[in-house]
Amino acid sequence: MPANRSRTENWKSSLEQIAMRGGCLELAIRRSEEPRGTAAGPASEDQPPDLLWRVRLLKVGDELVVERPAAAGKAVSFGVGTLLTVSMNIGQNRWLFATTVSKADERNLWLSAPTAVERCSRREFTRASTTSVRLPAVRCWPLKDPMTTAGFEAAFRTVQSVGTGMWPAAVTTIPPIFSMPELGPGFAAHLLNISGGGVGLLVPGASSSLLDSAPFLWLQIDLRPELHAPLAVTARRAHQHMDASGNVNVGLAFEFACHPEHQSFVIHTLAAYVAKLMENGAARAA
Repeated sequence: MPANRSRTENWKSSLEQIAMRGGCLELAIRRSEEPRGTAAGPASEDQPPDLLWRVRLLKVGDELVVERPAAAGKAVSFGVGTLLTVSMNIGQNRWLFATTVSKADERNLWLSAPTAVERCSRREFTRASTTSVRLPAVRCWPLKDPMTTAGFEAAFRTVQSVGTGMWPAAVTTIPPIFSMPELGPGFAAHLLNISGGGVGLLVPGASSSLLDSAPFLWLQIDLRPELHAPLAVTARRAHQHMDASGNVNVGLAFEFACHPEHQSFVIHTLAAYVAKLMENGAARAA
């Protein structure tokens, strides 16, 4: 029996292996019971993005136990009954399945065990037929001095707090009223996942040289329509590697040391984003 077919049929053993080595799953809140299509590429207005939360798998049994999703050092609430798409990674392949949050406490989530899984390669998982996901677009700039983002982010927080929605439609355009940080040439990427301490990015190989031009990146993460403006945040490169397609997988740690007040804003914004997704899901189910 081919190895990939064997792993698909023996998904529970694969999950147990991930738990034994302290590995992680990736969770995305499902926007509906039905798939939204199989087209790959950046999210659009008709197909908004899915934020993947990287969490540690703690136990495999009648239910799966995972740690609660977190962002910027703070746990985020996923309510009981939340519909999820889950992916597990082994080698160059992903296995996707649908599940539901059956129980939650301050530290962990309990998920219903899958009845079936779907295999796809890591580079093709946005085209999975039954549980498709779409990666959020991210605009990145090399950043030499994180202190130079403080003025922009303070103004950005003020605009967001009054809900003026001053951001233009294009994620690559920045309003001139804001004081810009000292940045290198910008490039596009996609957000692979978010965890308690940072994010994972998928950077096209053509932009890989820009990663080495500064120790930090300034990111604008596009989670519209739930957020009406891209979320700006500074991150430090922690590790990176090139995949089989020539793209670069980059792990970044959030950086708030220069202006810690922005950490609370990021936590609050992402919590509100999750709450909005769950609210929309409950409205559709009603």
